Amino acid sequence: MTSAKAQLIDLLADPHRDLTLVQGAVMVLEAQRQRGDLAQLVGTWNLRWTSGTRQSQQWQRGLWMQAAPASPPGAIYQRISPEGPECSTPYLATIAAWGPLYLTVAGPFIYGENHRLAFTFEKTALGWGKLPALTVPMGNWAKGWLQTTYLDGDLHIERGDRGGISVYTRCTSDVLPC
Repeated sequence: MTSAKAQLIDLLADPHRDLTLVQGAVMVLEAQRQRGDLAQLVGTWNLRWTSGTRQSQQWQRGLWMQAAPASPPGAIYQRISPEGPECSTPYLATIAAWGPLYLTVAGPFIYGENHRLAFTFEKTALGWGKLPALTVPMGNWAKGWLQTTYLDGDLHIERGDRGGISVYTRCTSDVLPC
C-alpha cells in the first residue's frame, strides 16, 4: 500500500479528519493515474467521503439522525453491475441505507473514454428489508457522468460532472438489502 493511500485510509477512519489533508491525499493518488478498468470497477462500494453537497456530507456523517440517537447512522453505497436486473447493459445503483430502510436510484450506464461512466438514472425505489420495494420511474432527466481518477482492488476515487469528489472502499460482502 502506498503511503498516500495509507494516509487517506487513516484519515477516512477519523471522524474529525482535516479536509485539507483528505483532499491532498486524494490529489496525490490521482496523480498516479492508476485507473483500472471496468472489470475492476464492478462491485459494491461504500462511500467514505465526498466533497459533494452539504446534504450528502451530513448524511455521510449521520448528522441528520442526531434527533434520534438510538437510530444507526446511514450509509451510502454504489453498486456497479455488468448487467442490470432487467437488461443486458451495465447498471449503476446508488443506495442510501438506514438499517433495513433503503432508497435506491438506478439505471444503465456506458463506460467509455477516459474511464468515464455516463449514466441515466431511470428509477427510484424505496424499500424495507426483503419486502418488495416501491419503485417509481424517473423519466430521462437524471443524467450525469462519473470519472474514475484512481482505482485499485479496494479503493475507488471519482470526480463527477458537478465537480464533486467521492472516495469509496470496496465492500467485501454483500451488505445491501437490495
